[in-house]
Amino acid sequence: MSDVQRAQDEKTVQTLPTVEAVEAELARTESQLSRHTLHRNIAFALAAAFAAAVLLSLYAFPMFRIYGESMTPTLNEGDIGGFGSLCDKGLA
Repeated sequence: MSDVQRAQDEKTVQTLPTVEAVEAELARTESQLSRHTLHRNIAFALAAAFAAAVLLSLYAFPMFRIYGESMTPTLNEGDIGGFGSLCDKGLA
């Protein structure tokens, strides 16, 4: 075998990583996956909280505008009220 061919053979030989290097890479990728899962869970929790707040504001605590004089002296025309404002005035 010539020196040139021996040099080319040595260049093509690949060495395997050590056990420590493989374990370090495994720990890095598991940490990355854990962060990704945490961020995804936080995003889902924020989306659920936003949806709950919207649904509660639409259906559990609706706001309405007073039209007419039927509620005067307690509520005047143009007042905006909801269940909380009616409780404050002793109507609910």
